[in-house]
Amino acid sequence: MRKQKNAKTTGFTLIELMIVCAMVTTCIVAVGVVFSDSQKSWNATYRRAYCDVMLDSHIASKAFEASVRRATCERYLLDNTGRWIEVYYFADGTSPKLDRYAKLFTTGGTFYIEYGCLDPKQTYDVIPICENVTACTFSGAGRCIRMQMTLSDNNHDVSLIASAVPQNQ
Repeated sequence: MRKQKNAKTTGFTLIELMIVCAMVTTCIVAVGVVFSDSQKSWNATYRRAYCDVMLDSHIASKAFEASVRRATCERYLLDNTGRWIEVYYFADGTSPKLDRYAKLFTTGGTFYIEYGCLDPKQTYDVIPICENVTACTFSGAGRCIRMQMTLSDNNHDVSLIASAVPQNQ
């Protein structure tokens, strides 16, 4: 007598295979959506952080702070409306009196620093620092000088407040 083998089938049915494929496809699509959304968020954050007005605001802040810290703490000249400020400094360490100036101002949406000699008053150079300036005011309290600036292009607005104290004696 021959023994009959138990003919048990091993494997998946077609329906089970289709269900697993649908579940795997759903998971892959979900992961793809998450990656796509995070890439879009990353790009938007990157564009905001490195847009022209953000870079211009950083450059304006650094130029303002460098000019004011270089100046003497003895005096500065501030426009009554706060539209410009003039700080004074020594040409070099051996100068017996203040002989140079730096005037910070905005005109036509551009922030400038004008350098020159005091006696006789003569402009040496006017350097454009940044563009896209929509508002800029200067103020002083004691020895501290403050600049409040707003920069704007069609897509981004950036406001900054920078302050510095003249360092030279």
